[in-house]
Amino acid sequence: MVTIKDKVLDPYSIEHDGYQYVLKVRQEKDKSHHLYKGGGDDFSEVKLGFYITLKTALHAAVRHKMASKESVVGLKEYLNEYKNIIESLNSVFDV
Repeated sequence: MVTIKDKVLDPYSIEHDGYQYVLKVRQEKDKSHHLYKGGGDDFSEVKLGFYITLKTALHAAVRHKMASKESVVGLKEYLNEYKNIIESLNSVFDV
């Protein structure tokens, strides 16, 4: 299995097992949760989805990143931001 981590993707990572790509996000653990025991790493990786191609996994990471922002924006602003993020990925990778 291969894990893809890059500062361009942060806090996301992608695992590839030869058959599928698994998109994960690194999130801080909820310390107020009744099952939190403390100690160790205060972060966990949450699986967000399973994809056939690397390109679809990367686009899903962009969509999730934009959806996780808590704001109200117009359609044009949303599409421009999406386009800018994809273009920044394209400058490093061909997505």
